[in-house]
Amino acid sequence: MNAHLTLTALAALAACGTPMDDATPDAAEAPLPADAMFAETSVVFVDGQPHVLGTRPLSVAQARRDNAARAAGPRGLDRLFADFDPWCQNAALWLYDRADLTGNRICFLGDGVASLADYARYDGGWTTWQIGVGATWPGAAGGRLMTVDDDQVDASYLPVPPGAPYQQQWWFTAWAPPTPFFGLVPYEYVQLN
Repeated sequence: MNAHLTLTALAALAACGTPMDDATPDAAEAPLPADAMFAETSVVFVDGQPHVLGTRPLSVAQARRDNAARAAGPRGLDRLFADFDPWCQNAALWLYDRADLTGNRICFLGDGVASLADYARYDGGWTTWQIGVGATWPGAAGGRLMTVDDDQVDASYLPVPPGAPYQQQWWFTAWAPPTPFFGLVPYEYVQLN
């Protein structure tokens, strides 16, 4: 294909494309049955260092109940704690590996940076939490998902030098509503502050 036809084809695709704000990353996700089982992991930052409190089974039905109670606010939380494991608290970031707020969930509480490669989730086999599609539901801390830990990158340069790591970030604010995300590459780190 010559260069002119290639550019014309790309321009036509771009004109038909959906803006990122209107994209639906969960469109390819088939709804899950209520009895589908996943895992929930709880992580707490102590002096900026992440510590795993534990992992437990999580059904889709339980995730939906937890989500409904969290969305209902304090009155919903009263009902939630009768059935809910308290180490994945309302103040924590709830990170899902599906955009529809089901599937595996990992909760981060406190302030710090954690490598998502250090945590496991079940996705037809055990894998890490390095994901490019999912949903965030922040609690008391804002933060971001990122592909590179900024502490390891020299921020003194403006242009990205050849060979520098690709930096992709997904920012969220404290108490923001649940939001689906998707990236070009999997996110490697979570930072809360």
